[in-house]
Amino acid sequence: MHIIHVLSTSEFVDLGRTKAKKGDSIDLESVKNVASDIAEEAAEPLSSQFEAIGLMGDPADEIINYADEQNARYIVVAGRKRSPAGKAIFGSVNQSILLNSDCPVVMSTGN
Repeated sequence: MHIIHVLSTSEFVDLGRTKAKKGDSIDLESVKNVASDIAEEAAEPLSSQFEAIGLMGDPADEIINYADEQNARYIVVAGRKRSPAGKAIFGSVNQSILLNSDCPVVMSTGN
């Protein structure tokens, strides 16, 4: 199981984990390492073994491309906490993954 988190460079700067400012050149590996750390933190409650993966770029595109490269059987995406009625509405990233992935997508709506 691979747990993936994708950051854009602006999100990376907004997290405050770098001295770089918006518009500065940013080390790609630094962004991927921070994204991987976030994925690992999110997966801490899991009892299954997993690999934390950090990527940089457009979240939907990066997740779909990674799933294709890994020959993933399916993708599981987590929804944000929403009201019961709001659970019927997907975020733009989840919607893009649902519409564009070649493999099945499972949506976890949480509690």
